[in-house]
Amino acid sequence: MPNIDRELWRRLIARQEKYRDVLARQQAERRLDELETALDRERQRRGLQPITTDSGKVIAWVRTRQQPTGGK
Repeated sequence: MPNIDRELWRRLIARQEKYRDVLARQQAERRLDELETALDRERQRRGLQPITTDSGKVIAWVRTRQQPTGGK
């Protein structure tokens, strides 16, 4: 069994922490994408449509359905 010195131990711990951070970031990005997708679906379900720039970035949402006039 190989002997692990202190420097190797520190490098292994640093590599493991970096790997854990990368995984956490990937999970957070995936969850954020899922939330943004759900939010977009809800906006469209409510009759909103995106206004986008030439590059495709959404800058605003506008209502596209006619609003009922008068009360219920």
